[in-house]
Amino acid sequence: MISIPDAAARLGLSAERVRQLARSGALPAERVGSLYVLDSRDVQALAARGRRASRPLSRANARALAAALRGEQVVGVRADRIHAKVAQLHASDNPAALLRQWMPNLAERRRVSVFGNLTSDPRIQIGGAADPRIPLSGKGVNCLHAPSEVLDDLYDDWAIVDDPHGDIELVIDDEVHVDLPDCLIDLALLGGDRHDWAVNQCLR
Repeated sequence: MISIPDAAARLGLSAERVRQLARSGALPAERVGSLYVLDSRDVQALAARGRRASRPLSRANARALAAALRGEQVVGVRADRIHAKVAQLHASDNPAALLRQWMPNLAERRRVSVFGNLTSDPRIQIGGAADPRIPLSGKGVNCLHAPSEVLDDLYDDWAIVDDPHGDIELVIDDEVHVDLPDCLIDLALLGGDRHDWAVNQCLR
């Protein structure tokens, strides 16, 4: 295992960029306390590919990309860049990996546990594998979307507990969308072979 600064030196990147890659899941990392450590083999593999991983999009650009994937019109200075990202996704052999790299800033995400059926709350919208167009079956982490203005009430009403091993990923944002592209983004950010396979089937 190696530290972020050591990985940065090997990759020719800044330490902050390596932290971003670790947080986004583009570079596998393990958290030890408040620090990330990386497997030197993963760092070598990234270096051997001879290319830099894509940077996470800003929140504004991530929202614009999500809107474009939902079929909404994107205008203004970022429109050309966003349309290029959409084309890159559809042309990619692994669009799930691209979404994982680009979209970590889209909304706040928390892994939680709750006693009871939070999905029955009308303030919650179900994302992730819930869309019937996603070819995924079986139980896994539920992605539940909640507007930020009701977050404190939800925590109080349902005795929600932040839990890194919880089976619910709570997605918190000012605007809540759970169309097919939003569900695919959920799955890509969750990661894992099954989720990536489903995302790639839908976006290729």
